[in-house]
Amino acid sequence: NPDGSPQSEGPGRRDSQSLAITGNWTGQWKGGMSTSLALNQTNNTSTQDRIPSENITRAVTGSLRFKLAPKGGLRLPFLRGRTLKSGMDLSLNSAYNTDERRIHNPDTGRFTRQGATSSLNNGTRGEYTLSRNMNGGLELGFNRSHNDVANQTITSMRLGFNLTFLF
Repeated sequence: NPDGSPQSEGPGRRDSQSLAITGNWTGQWKGGMSTSLALNQTNNTSTQDRIPSENITRAVTGSLRFKLAPKGGLRLPFLRGRTLKSGMDLSLNSAYNTDERRIHNPDTGRFTRQGATSSLNNGTRGEYTLSRNMNGGLELGFNRSHNDVANQTITSMRLGFNLTFLF
């Protein structure tokens, strides 16, 4: 509008609404183990030029942390018979996410899927102390992503190792 006021009707007008639902739970257990779980859903609805569209995002994440320290130490094959007296701190993480985009088709009166993706991520990490001046970590991960519209799946794995010397 020439006077600078917002446009109330006609081409280019866009209305948006968003709703987010979140749930979190965390637990601390006897023996030092801890767990967490989070659930999220976000619905975004917008209308542009009188055509509504939706975007729905969902996520579930969880984690588990604990210390692996058997009596007599933790034996690892690469230490050639030695043991980790301090044990190993372990964490397991997992997540599943989806994202769906839909647009309203005025001819059918229904929403048509424009895009949909999903991903699954899993990871494990172990941290240990070999001595007062040396610590390290191991990591293993798995990721799988899928695009429903393109019918494409991508899978990746990761393996990591680190060793830190303190001077």
